[in-house]
Amino acid sequence: MAQLKIALLQENDSPLHDMLDAALDKAEVKELDPVAPANLPEDLFCGGRLLLWNLHGFSLEQRRAWAGLASQDEVDLVLAAPELDQAGEELARSCGALGFISASHGVGLSRLTLDMAAQRQEIICGLLAQEANLRQQLADRDVIEKAKSILIAALGISEPEAMSRLQQQARRTNQKLVQAAQGVIAANQAFNGEQD
Repeated sequence: MAQLKIALLQENDSPLHDMLDAALDKAEVKELDPVAPANLPEDLFCGGRLLLWNLHGFSLEQRRAWAGLASQDEVDLVLAAPELDQAGEELARSCGALGFISASHGVGLSRLTLDMAAQRQEIICGLLAQEANLRQQLADRDVIEKAKSILIAALGISEPEAMSRLQQQARRTNQKLVQAAQGVIAANQAFNGEQD
């Protein structure tokens, strides 16, 4: 597994400060300024750093502001607090936290919680990438099917022949099949004034 990368959000006076520092001794840590929420670092999103947020010392207003940023899609979060209370549980649920660290965890269990969260992050990012790929494949398939329908109607040919012509056009123009299909749709729109 790659080196653990953490964006650490905590107040310096937290009772968890020393324990978390020890748990993060082999991690690549980027400290965030807890005073005012800003845009989160680019490398914090899916596949990048885990956000480790030590809740101790954050006012309700600060928690709300940071929670709004932390609950964005593809931000992977681990919460820490001296003890897990109801407010912490609710925040963990609302932000989709991958783990929770408390004072009773100690260094070893805290490190294990972070490693497990990083593994979950890797799995989630892989699944999100697969989902995006499948969505793109479906969108491409819709374009190809529409182009085939246009060729069938315009030329009076069969579905296999329409597909064969699309493939020939893609090879002839050194394009992907979906690009050739987009060309057919664009030409049909230009000649017939049709819209999607």
